[in-house]
Amino acid sequence: MARIAKELGIWKHSLSYHFSSKKDLLIVVYPEKVKEEVAFNKDFFESRKHMPAKNLIYDFLKETQVRFHAMPNVAFLQAMSFKAPAEVSD
Repeated sequence: MARIAKELGIWKHSLSYHFSSKKDLLIVVYPEKVKEEVAFNKDFFESRKHMPAKNLIYDFLKETQVRFHAMPNVAFLQAMSFKAPAEVSD
């Protein structure tokens, strides 16, 4: 929790006041990030529905690569899709 608080620029105590554990934090943050990515994906595909499938998939993969490097949320979701951190696994 100390590392998370430091990266957020807040005191660990402030973070711990709202979330007693990493698991509690993840339970709140993860669904929000999934919702954001689902909305992005819907918009992406809706705005390009006229494109041939091959081009659409290629553009989506390129965009995913850019977003992975530019947006920590995307990298976080991709990592979480394979295995949750030990701290939050039951």
